[in-house]
Formats: sequence, C-alpha cells, structure tokens
Amino acid sequence: MRVRRARPEDEAAVAALMEQLESTVHSVVAPGLKARFVQMLTLDHHAVWVAEDEGRVVGLVTASLRPTLYHSGPSALIDELVVDANARGQGVGRALIEAVVTWALQRGASEVEVSTGMDNEAAQALYQRCGFRVEAVLLELEVPP
Repeated sequence: MRVRRARPEDEAAVAALMEQLESTVHSVVAPGLKARFVQMLTLDHHAVWVAEDEGRVVGLVTASLRPTLYHSGPSALIDELVVDANARGQGVGRALIEAVVTWALQRGASEVEVSTGMDNEAAQALYQRCGFRVEAVLLELEVPP
C-alpha cells in the first residue's frame, strides 16, 4: 500500500469512496463532486491524497489550511477521510493521517484538527490512536444554497 497525491483520473474511485462515506455520516454528498475534486487539486491550501493497494484506490483524505488569530501558524483541518470497507484495519487510515500531518508541518501548521460524528466510534478510536485528543465540541449550522 502506498499513499500519493490524488490526480484527476482518480475521480471515479474518489466518488465511490465518498459514496461509502455517505453511509457512515448519514448524509448525502452534494452534487458537483467531480468539479470540486478537480478544483481542490489546483488549490495551494487544499490537498487530496489517495491510498493505493495493488493499483486500486482504497482510501482518501482531504485537508485544508487556514490562518487563525489564535495560533502562530495555520491550522490544518482533515475534511474527509474514508477507507474502503474491504481495506479497513490494515493501516490505510493511519497512513493517510500521517500524510496530512507531514504536509501540515511542512507548511508551518500549529495544529491538525478533525471532526467526526459523535456515534462514529471507529473513526474516533483511529484518530486517538494517531495522537488526537478530544478538546472541543463541533456545532454545525447547515445553510441553504
């Protein structure tokens, strides 16, 4: 298994992984995924990695950087992380998280943040095994388009 930066030709595999994420987070991916994916590949403050095993994409993570007034360096945020159901428990998630942390450190980030559903105990356990601590509560307000 290897982790690499995503490429435009990964779009179909990314879409399939995002479908799996939908069932985990009990939400629907907004229309226009392909356009957002291609755009994210071009932005300096966003990054997308995939994990490949024997030429097949088995995991995805996206991350973004943003400046804050509180920290001396930017904050990195893991936006999405999903591992194919058949590849879970094999270190794919950890490898993807490590790619984000390395990227964030190379860009002077002061922290890496992530949120996950309160009922997603498997994701919470993965993040905690990777050194993340519960420090806040995330509140969301969905706004209409």
